Amino acid sequence: MMTHGAGYPLYMPTPYKGLPAAYRKKGIRIGDVGVITPNGAFDFLFNACQHDNQSDAGVNPATLPDGFELLKAVVRVNDQFDHGECLPSDHVNEICDSES
Repeated sequence: MMTHGAGYPLYMPTPYKGLPAAYRKKGIRIGDVGVITPNGAFDFLFNACQHDNQSDAGVNPATLPDGFELLKAVVRVNDQFDHGECLPSDHVNEICDSES
């Protein structure tokens, strides 16, 4: 993913159990701000986007910086890749089987 500029692999993708239940239920999503820890986990700090779903209430910590305002989430679909298409690294040769 990194070689294609399409993301960062997480070695520990499950949310930390100490996070609010509302966050753990959905997991990482658009607008999440945090850091990648040395062991490959995502350390969630807050979500910067306003989501329309009520289940997102309670995700952010009670204390946020002064003047903090939620951003409107803008979701763009990248149609550069087809659904189910793989993104192999540059050193991987993809072989297509026309009989399957």
